[in-house]
Amino acid sequence: GEDVLEKTDTKEISTDPTNTKTEMGEEPATTTSGDSVTLEGNSADEEADSPLADSELTLIASGDVLSHITNTQAAKKADGSYDFLPQMAEIEGILSDGDYTLVNLESPIAGEKFGYRGFPKFNAPVNLGFTLKKLGVDLAITSNNHAMDNGFEGLKQNLDNLDRIGLEHTGTYRTQEEADEVFVKEINGIKIGFIATSYGTNNIPVPNDFAVDLNSKKLIRKKIAQAREEGAEIIVHHIHWGREYTEYPSQYQMDYYGIMTEEGVDVIVGSHPHRLQPMEMRKITHEGRTKNQAVIWSTGNMWQGQKKKRDFVNLGSVFRIEIERKDGVAQVKDLDYDLIYNLRWKVDGKEQYKVIPHSDMDRYKEQFPNTYDTMKKEFEWGEKTLNNTVDVIYSDGTRPKQP
Repeated sequence: GEDVLEKTDTKEISTDPTNTKTEMGEEPATTTSGDSVTLEGNSADEEADSPLADSELTLIASGDVLSHITNTQAAKKADGSYDFLPQMAEIEGILSDGDYTLVNLESPIAGEKFGYRGFPKFNAPVNLGFTLKKLGVDLAITSNNHAMDNGFEGLKQNLDNLDRIGLEHTGTYRTQEEADEVFVKEINGIKIGFIATSYGTNNIPVPNDFAVDLNSKKLIRKKIAQAREEGAEIIVHHIHWGREYTEYPSQYQMDYYGIMTEEGVDVIVGSHPHRLQPMEMRKITHEGRTKNQAVIWSTGNMWQGQKKKRDFVNLGSVFRIEIERKDGVAQVKDLDYDLIYNLRWKVDGKEQYKVIPHSDMDRYKEQFPNTYDTMKKEFEWGEKTLNNTVDVIYSDGTRPKQP
């Protein structure tokens, strides 16, 4: 009862000698093979005290990946197969311009046997996953309000398909054992702990305690502590939160921000509003150390086909988070972004889609004069919104402690 994956894609990935990604069926490798070896004459204590080498890495994060009926149909070829790459190929350069890339895979790719659907219960062709892989995506976030759209069987199939494609994932799980793991990834010698939680699953019951990581103070604390026990120097928390179609954080977001900040989370990546919200470098103090914290309150959409003519849903961004380890201590160094836009037009009554970076905007001025003006205004709005600051006030009326 397994979906047949595209043969050429499967072959291409399985024979790729550079594809050494850990699949979630195995325990994620958190150390290289030599890390735990203690050299003769060195005590384990001396080994532990030796300073970690200076290093740096660039983490790339983009927003919601949503297969509505229209953008899915636009990817359908004459032979009945699907190819999503033409819709997103133009952002490959900025998506792959780092050491590790994550996106919010909001539409599961449970494949044909679950039936392809758009809103409200999403399910996309498996080729969507292959496309993300080709674009340079490394990690699919699967904890969001559509995690249970195809039931627990569909949730498992989604993860099986991601494994076969070679995309790492976190936030949903097939077994209690998987859920008990925490995803720690060593990138350029720096260990990063990735946590992904969601406010809910659209009132679709989760049949067990382990399938979906949901927002709760207890779970967040537990996962962060576990990641640090496994050597994580930086904590990245991807959180599905907030109100849809809003450009300023809600009370719920501010309160969960407080929980994560109390635990010293270094990078917060928010999703769900389908609209950009501010991006900030904040200063926090955790366990006596003052450090930088990158907060992306909402990434907006990366790729979607939302029917409703809502403002700014076609606007998204690809974020760059620079992390460095200096003198044995890792912290966030810089935060930047490249705005993107989901161009839409019709050919013979059929909707067409293409996601383009801000830098390519002028190439489409003649082809889409009306869209161009809208796009220009939305890009200006995006710049302004991302550069807004958030005055965080918790439910009890207090503000974050100033370092």
